Amino acid sequence: MTVTEQTLIEYQDKFKSILPAWRVSTEAKTWYKQKYRFRLELGCNGTWQQVHSWMWSHSKTIVDKVRDIDPHARVRREGYLRIFTNNPALLDAFLDDPEMRVHVYGLTTSNTQYIDELNNLDNIAVDVKLIPEKKYDPEIQYQVDFNTYWGWVGGGQGSSKQSQRQHLLELHKFVTDNNDDLFMPYHLNNWCESFNTSYYYGAVRVFCKSSDNIPLMYMMFQNGIHKIYKHVKKENKK
Repeated sequence: MTVTEQTLIEYQDKFKSILPAWRVSTEAKTWYKQKYRFRLELGCNGTWQQVHSWMWSHSKTIVDKVRDIDPHARVRREGYLRIFTNNPALLDAFLDDPEMRVHVYGLTTSNTQYIDELNNLDNIAVDVKLIPEKKYDPEIQYQVDFNTYWGWVGGGQGSSKQSQRQHLLELHKFVTDNNDDLFMPYHLNNWCESFNTSYYYGAVRVFCKSSDNIPLMYMMFQNGIHKIYKHVKKENKK
């Protein structure tokens, strides 16, 4: 089900009419692999024990009602009972039914600019990163993020430091050879250039001024690449 910018704004305003404004927010993301645009939080005010007791007493009844209205919704039990949906009918049910409305704690929607940019993505990036104006660099178009444990043979304790270093040095050489278009964060670059026998624990990413080197980077380091983002300057909109 397609969710428009108008729908996102409409339901932000509707839930602000029944909740404190700070409990209605937006995030520059979607949920479950870009599927859902709304995250509804249900629960009660109180201690962790009271919230846990509430979920034990009410969650099955609420989940049954949710699935009757929207069989495609997703449910997750965390600090609160979280409902992920794109169906306005489900949101209306919580707004209109006093017995359901009393359980609503908060609503988070996808940021409308984020959705616009996501719908207009090119064939290079798979996600969008909204950068605040003060931090936005118009020369940086893309960001390539690598998996956290890329090069850690075994993926954690007991992994090979040498293997991780070899992977990062290969990436560093590629970036250095193409430094007119690519660069690494300072700490990662410094780690690669120093004689370092320890693990690197920071984020592994490369910033790109254009898309020219991304296809080759993907071919060379495909097993390590987690996600490619397009950088967009964040606007002051919902």
